[in-house]
Amino acid sequence: MKREEIETLLQSQRIDSQLPLHFDSTDFTLTALEGDCAKCQKSIEPQNFRGHINTHFKDIAIFRAIGICHQCRTLTPFIIRIRADGRFETMINNSWRQGQMFSRRTWRQRIASVFCWRPRKQKG
Repeated sequence: MKREEIETLLQSQRIDSQLPLHFDSTDFTLTALEGDCAKCQKSIEPQNFRGHINTHFKDIAIFRAIGICHQCRTLTPFIIRIRADGRFETMINNSWRQGQMFSRRTWRQRIASVFCWRPRKQKG
């Protein structure tokens, strides 16, 4: 991210004030954004993310945020596309990486460290 965008995001609302985010088409609700500091790898508290969520596209939410690590005083950028079915893409080292929030793959713990979610309610 460019310096101007980082400065704009730092002046934006807290991400947690813009949540929960609900997708009506799948009844999926995202309740929190969490992530790790790019420098010290410590968890960044949900209240330390600033930025915005673009919900202009059907069944996709785009997060552009800055995570503020108070432990090592580092700003970590987050660019994430979340889909109504639980799939997501995130920008890591200038390339898009895909994941599935409901996956049982071995890297599920890493995904869980980025997002907290509330599972779909079962009908019936």
